[in-house]
This record gives sequence, structure tokens and C-alpha cells, in this order.
Amino acid sequence: MPTPQAPEPLPQAPPVIGAPAGAEPAEGQASAVPESPPSPVLVSLLTQSRQAAGRGELARAAELIERGLRIEPDNARLWSRLAQIRLEQGRFSQAESLARKSNRFAQGRADLLEANWRLIARARSQRGDEAGAEQARQTAAHYQAR
Repeated sequence: MPTPQAPEPLPQAPPVIGAPAGAEPAEGQASAVPESPPSPVLVSLLTQSRQAAGRGELARAAELIERGLRIEPDNARLWSRLAQIRLEQGRFSQAESLARKSNRFAQGRADLLEANWRLIARARSQRGDEAGAEQARQTAAHYQAR
């Protein structure tokens, strides 16, 4: 039996201090609260999802990420991963929407914001929106410089 790859870290996006309960942070907003380590359940779901995607089972991969999102609905890394899967499935509008949702929870994480904007650029390009894709690439470059 092959040894599973170690998944990338899954940060839990903390709530914005002083925000009303259930309020979503502004896109790219910094957080004063340190990140919590991912739960073993989320690590397992992400690992299983990556394995399923590696076998070409994108629907199963998405299902596993969605299960993780029911546990941690504000997890920016999970929203981003689901956006990547939707992009691979050719669901470009949904991929962009999910990447934007990830950005709302990214809490100033320039690396994740950059990756999400690059994904948005690919989704827009696939839909034939080259002007929008270029705008998204420029936004990604802004985060890369940080």
C-alpha cells in the first residue's frame, strides 16, 4: 500500500475580531488572531481528496472537500481547493466564485490570495474573458510582490 503524501497545511481562518457573529471578513483582510492547526479529520479529508483527484475522480474529490467545509465553513484553503477542482471539471464560473469566497477568508495570506487570483484568471480566460483574466493576473501580481 503506497504511503499517502503529506497534505499542505490547512489553516482555519479565524473570525475577525469585533465583527458580528457570522460576518465574513473583507477580501484580503489581515487578522490579529493566530491560525489554529488543522484537525486530523480535515487533514484526512484533504489527503483522500487529493488521492481521488489523482485518480481522476474529481466528483469524489469535491465531495470530500465539501465534507470538510461542513466542519470548517470558514477555511480558506478548503474553498480554494474546491475552486481548483471545479476549474479542472470545466465549471469555470463556479471556480471563480469559490476562489473569491476563499479570498474572503484568506485573512491577509498573500500566498493564498495570489493563488486564488491566478485561478480566477484561468477561469476567466477559459470563458473567453481575456480582459478580466488580465485584470485578475495583475491582482495576483500585487499579492506576489508582498
